[in-house]
Amino acid sequence: MLSDAYVLQHSMFMSLSDRLRSPALNVLKEEWDVLLVLDACRYDYFRAYNTLEGELERRESLGCCTVEWIRNTFGRRRRDARLGRERSFPEIVYVSANPFISGFMLGKILGNPQPFFKVDRVWDYGWDEGWETVLPDTVTDRVLAAVEEHPDKRVIAHYMQPHSPYITSNEARDAIHGWERVREDIKRGRVPGDQTFRGEIRLRALLEAYVGNLRLVLDSVSRLTGLSRDVRITADHGECLGENVMNVGRVVGHPNGVHTRVLREVPWFKMRTRGSEG
Repeated sequence: MLSDAYVLQHSMFMSLSDRLRSPALNVLKEEWDVLLVLDACRYDYFRAYNTLEGELERRESLGCCTVEWIRNTFGRRRRDARLGRERSFPEIVYVSANPFISGFMLGKILGNPQPFFKVDRVWDYGWDEGWETVLPDTVTDRVLAAVEEHPDKRVIAHYMQPHSPYITSNEARDAIHGWERVREDIKRGRVPGDQTFRGEIRLRALLEAYVGNLRLVLDSVSRLTGLSRDVRITADHGECLGENVMNVGRVVGHPNGVHTRVLREVPWFKMRTRGSEG
């Protein structure tokens, strides 16, 4: 169970500047060749633990959960809706470890099951049954392949980490559901519900597990510094790690309908690559 000591422990990750409102981030209006989306990556933790070279900004996501981010980023504009037109992105190859980036869910969220040039469903064929997720190096391998196979396209890569399940912590893994149920629901044409706790977890173990997942994905992402492309790192949303949310109580994760600063603030990081030098 999360302890009251959370408030003191967590404060070390925050600063006065983090309490200021961040500019909204619509990734489609930004310049990039390769966009790396780290699922549930908080700005403050990224700032504290990232060791990659580059330029970091604090920005405000368009959503507090993946579904909201997809809808607000890729959904139809009012003019398109009035004319009965779907939005499409023929310039984008989407490499995804997240099962929500699938024909079924994109159809449910956007009304268009095929908005991109191609969706590489790593969440389907690259699944690690033991960890109930896709490991970050599996995604990085597919990013390198997509850049080579589609040199004229922009590539979005959606990593599952630092989102649970927590690969570096058995205690956290036992306390939080993995993605197997979500994946199976989507494969069977069912809209999945929220992920939930299945046990108790110490605060220290939760924070260490989250940081462990973040370090793991950043280590994998470092393999992309050799690309001759402009690479950005961001997140679809942040993550509650025991914060008190008004009218809800202590929250872990990003349940639908909960809107708070730690869910909105995400990194916008211009990674130094071979393509960004000179």
